[in-house]
Amino acid sequence: MVEAQLEQLLVTMAMSLRAGLSLSRALEVASQESARPMRLDLDGVLAEYRVGRPLEECLAAWGHRRRSRDIAFLARALGIHRESGGDLVVMLSNLAETLRERRLLRLELAAKTSEARVTAAVLVGMVPLLAVYLAVFHPILLQPLVRYPLGRLGLAYAVLSWLLGAYLSARLVRLPEGGS
Repeated sequence: MVEAQLEQLLVTMAMSLRAGLSLSRALEVASQESARPMRLDLDGVLAEYRVGRPLEECLAAWGHRRRSRDIAFLARALGIHRESGGDLVVMLSNLAETLRERRLLRLELAAKTSEARVTAAVLVGMVPLLAVYLAVFHPILLQPLVRYPLGRLGLAYAVLSWLLGAYLSARLVRLPEGGS
């Protein structure tokens, strides 16, 4: 949600800059047009900026508080612009497009790996369900696993293998963290 709001923030800032507003005024306009969580954060950033802290530092601190790499990208982009110049409108528009493409790629990845996650859950869940079924309806089949030492060793190996398989399956189908 913050990612989509940040994309909209960047587009609004770019449009405001294109209309001739200063960077700080463009950020104020974007803050006014943002939804509540983003607006509160931006008001804090603008308050810090008004007392003399550089805008890049305010944005970097905001990104650190939010644990957002995307906000950190914005802070770096403004720092690069301050040092080297260039067209800030194009830079902000490109950053918004990049963030949008990254968000869409993450959504696509989640959709494409959902089948693997469901398959892993079914495979991991089948073993305990089969064990419960056998214990309830055919307990004689499980007696050798409990009665004999070699059976207990086999049962311990099976449980450890199942736990390792469940752990590895969960690790393989887990989506990378990161959002923003």
